[in-house]
Amino acid sequence: MQQLKMYHGTSWEAAKRISRDGFKSSVGGCLGAGVYVAQEHKARRFAANGARHGGSRGGLVTVIISFSRAKYVSTDDLGWQAE
Repeated sequence: MQQLKMYHGTSWEAAKRISRDGFKSSVGGCLGAGVYVAQEHKARRFAANGARHGGSRGGLVTVIISFSRAKYVSTDDLGWQAE
C-alpha cells in the first residue's frame, strides 16, 4: 500500500462542503465516475475556474490517498476500466 498527497481543485464553496461532509463521487467524467485528484499545479488550474464548480472563486482540497494499483494518465482515457 502506498500513500500520496494529492489535491482536488474545485470552487471555494464546494471545498467547504467537502471539508464538512466529505467527497461525493461524480457520476461521470473523462475517466468515469469517482473522485478526481491531481498534482497541485493541475488541481490549481481546475480551482481557478470556480464558476465551473458552482462558485464564485476557486478552492483547493488537500487529500492523502492510499492505493495499491494506481493508474496514471496524462490524457483522457476511456478504456482504463477494462484493465
